[in-house]
Amino acid sequence: MGETPVLLTGSNRGELSLWDLTTGKLLRQMKQRKPINALTVSASGETAVTAVARSSSIQIWNLKTGETEVIQFENDPGKISHLAMSRDGRLIAAATPRGKVHLLREGQVICVLSHPSLVKTMTFSHEGRFLLTGTVNGFAQLWETKTGATVGDAFLHRSEVTALCLSADDRWIAIGHKDGRVHLYDRATGYRIGPAFTHRASIQALTFLSDWRLLTGTIEQELGSWKLPSPKEGTEKELRRWLEKHSEVAPAVEPEL
Repeated sequence: MGETPVLLTGSNRGELSLWDLTTGKLLRQMKQRKPINALTVSASGETAVTAVARSSSIQIWNLKTGETEVIQFENDPGKISHLAMSRDGRLIAAATPRGKVHLLREGQVICVLSHPSLVKTMTFSHEGRFLLTGTVNGFAQLWETKTGATVGDAFLHRSEVTALCLSADDRWIAIGHKDGRVHLYDRATGYRIGPAFTHRASIQALTFLSDWRLLTGTIEQELGSWKLPSPKEGTEKELRRWLEKHSEVAPAVEPEL
């Protein structure tokens, strides 16, 4: 929030607390009537969204003023399983138990995205152009947020999808699984890049760094740093050849710890 590093926490008592990470001081505390089941916040730290436990509703918070708005998904009963928000706070994705994801723009539902099973994780691209979703049965899909249309074919795996991320330029997609594997894809072509990055435990977090590395974190507190192929400019045919060559020769490597 501004230049102050902050931490937002939610509790099973319905408390939403904003903390100054430098001093540890409580900046603001807000409260909803029921426990907080899920939580997400915008990059600016000005807007947060919470899921109301045992309810198919979300609550949008203005963290500066404490003002709030409740949105109920009346035709889709069941608790919200996951939330995601774009960096600018304009787009919200809310997943429900029946494999539905409600996509909202500025508080209004613009479409509902259907999946074959429960959505376990979601993330927006850096500029909010895409939404990437992953389910408990290994299904991952990229969506265009403007239209709600799918982008390319689904990414199918046997293991549950547990973490997702896109690079800042939307070039790479990383998909992490419960079996400890991370698969890297080229977004434009849908091609998989090289072999999977393997870990001993379920993947819990993924993030791309600006120096073409991928950070991975597991449920057993393993942290890996993986060097990625540098971007290559050229025609689609040239890029396709480069991707195919990389997939063939890329070795299985241990993470740089």
